[in-house]
Amino acid sequence: SVLGLIGNTLRLPLVPGTPQLEARFKELIAKYDLN
Repeated sequence: SVLGLIGNTLRLPLVPGTPQLEARFKELIAKYDLN
């Protein structure tokens, strides 16, 4: 599922120190939750 992929991406430290990227993922999660 999309949410599962986003969750896995947030858990993987591919790019350290990216609060903006994390915030963007959280926005996507919120959008999918609303839909």
